[in-house]
Amino acid sequence: MSEPVREPHRAHQKQHAFSEAFDFYLKKASELKVSDIHFAPRECGGEVRFRVSGLLQTYRKINASLDWDDLIKEVKRRATLAFQKGFAQDSRFSEVATNSDYRVSLVPVQLGAREAEQIVVRILPRDSLFSLDKLGLPADAFESLTKALNGNQGLIVVTGPTGSGKTVTLMSALMAIDRLKYSVLTLEDPVEYALAGITQVQVSEKLTFANGLRAFLRQDPDYILVGETRDSETASALIQAANTGHVVLTTLHTNSALDVFSRLGALGVDENLVRANATFICAQRLVPRLCRHCKSPDLEGAEILQKLFPTDFSANEKNKMTEKNENFHIPMNSLGCERCAQTGVEGRELLFEFISPQRTATGTKELVCSSSLLSAAIALVKKGLINVQELASLA
Repeated sequence: MSEPVREPHRAHQKQHAFSEAFDFYLKKASELKVSDIHFAPRECGGEVRFRVSGLLQTYRKINASLDWDDLIKEVKRRATLAFQKGFAQDSRFSEVATNSDYRVSLVPVQLGAREAEQIVVRILPRDSLFSLDKLGLPADAFESLTKALNGNQGLIVVTGPTGSGKTVTLMSALMAIDRLKYSVLTLEDPVEYALAGITQVQVSEKLTFANGLRAFLRQDPDYILVGETRDSETASALIQAANTGHVVLTTLHTNSALDVFSRLGALGVDENLVRANATFICAQRLVPRLCRHCKSPDLEGAEILQKLFPTDFSANEKNKMTEKNENFHIPMNSLGCERCAQTGVEGRELLFEFISPQRTATGTKELVCSSSLLSAAIALVKKGLINVQELASLA
């Protein structure tokens, strides 16, 4: 009787080991509230990196190329990606254990003579409760946005760079709508979160934002969300929808709320028409919050503040920093400790500015800009919640 073949058994054990390793990374990422996992190849092996509070941190290094390749094979297997190398791929998968969906992006990379692949896994928790109450909006912004959502028609625009929380703001706005009473349609690229009571459509080469939006107008909608306004055709259809009995929500990439008008104007839309239909326009940023366990007074930062903002941070106030004066908010910084994994960061703070219609003394309606990203940042620096560098980046 011949000896049993052992090679397949060893192969199965090996696959099981890397399957457990991948499960470990998914579980740890869920515990640490990671937004993205980066599987980044290196000359020998690779690094597993976590993005926490907007910052990338190396969680584990794998120095053996063969072990790294087996880990990548397991990620590809779980995400049902093709095993052939040399081309970019995208996919999605779900895990019951972490109650999350995952969006996967793969790109081929060249490391000297070695062909490798980098994979980034975006984590989309299913139990994310989108709520305007939990966004941390200023009270007047919350009131204005709620009023815009309750209107019969109009344009709501959220602006900000990638990673500024625009999607969360929009999803929270949609969840504030009575979805039993109204028809809500979305055009997204991609559809990240499944929302109950809402018809969500994925754009594609055949169904673009522009022609999808035109099709939506024949679907008798009350609310329409367009994930991003990128071209003149979409911008024109957007304003048409907002002007004909629909509440329309979208995003733009601009530096401020005021820049929305010139941006849409550059896309061929009459700026006066934008102003006439705008009911809420906002710009937002998410900035790192200083770790409360290791932050300390920042004397060098105080010098920077005096130069950039002499009105808000005077030399006299700097002198008070050496005194125990509880009425003065000392500029702070943090260098890192064990509790923040040496990052100096503990979560993020929201910077927010918005424009909304308000009645003047004569009774007419005008668009008014409330607060600004800069003034919001100054307030957070004075509270010791963010460092001077975040403020200086807005100056």
